[in-house]
Amino acid sequence: MSFESFRNLFNKTEDRQQSDGAMGSDHAEAPPESNGLLSESEFQVLLDKRSNKYLPENERADAARRLEEDHKRRKEWVERDLAEWKVREAPNVLRRQALEKLPQAEHELDRALNVSGEDVYAKDFISAEKGESPFLRFLDLNNSVRTLEEWKDYLPKEQYEAKVQKIRDHAEEIKRTMDEYRSWASAHEPAEVTKETSFELIANLRRIDPNNFPRNLIDLSDQEFTEIGTGGMTLRDGRNHVRKLLARARLAEFDSERFRRIFGPEYSPERMAEARKYWEEWDQQYPTDMPQCSVAWKKIDRSLEDRKMP
Repeated sequence: MSFESFRNLFNKTEDRQQSDGAMGSDHAEAPPESNGLLSESEFQVLLDKRSNKYLPENERADAARRLEEDHKRRKEWVERDLAEWKVREAPNVLRRQALEKLPQAEHELDRALNVSGEDVYAKDFISAEKGESPFLRFLDLNNSVRTLEEWKDYLPKEQYEAKVQKIRDHAEEIKRTMDEYRSWASAHEPAEVTKETSFELIANLRRIDPNNFPRNLIDLSDQEFTEIGTGGMTLRDGRNHVRKLLARARLAEFDSERFRRIFGPEYSPERMAEARKYWEEWDQQYPTDMPQCSVAWKKIDRSLEDRKMP
């Protein structure tokens, strides 16, 4: 391995290539030799010694050991710098990602609300034949509202407010869309799936306008409330606990009193402190993931803290 390979380890780290859209490739320089790292000439001398079969075995072994130590220190330097860079650049990355997602959210919202005056779902022969129009309209609506709410802190305020106003202006049509979806779903999907997907949309709509989208738009029994907070989609991606956190955060925000009654006994003060620390560290490790888990945890934390009030 050449000395240049070590420079490339720093300058061409895969994570940085994927998330860096604004900074140039010359952002990082090779770690300074004053940090105890080998200079380029020292590195080359040791490399020659390690491969020189005419030198004594102990000299070659010593050269190999020093090269390995240098590699380890250099890698640690790179990883530490990259972690600091991620935290520093995270807001810029999130703003770019939000702007990239906005056109799709706008398109889905306009299509669901039939802004053009043409029912695109009815014109789609396949979906119309299968009777799937209510499901597809609901899916577009749910996706667009979820995107707007997840990314609102990183979207230009004027653009976000314009979309929110459109949702308020079409509140009655949105309610009809939910009713049509539930009617379709009663014959096509399990009741628990319908409840969970409907709840997600209503919870997000209530953040936008709780007056136009009251809590009684969905009737959840205690059992259904519990199932949403304990079940959900299970995937082999190592993030099922994140999905569970987000579902519980929505429940805590939706009905804080019932959340405390049903889930409160699970959260001792010790567990709450551990969870708070865990999700803060999770966001530090994945600073450009949305939604941010520490923000979701605060909704649970806030709901549970209320039980201490007289």
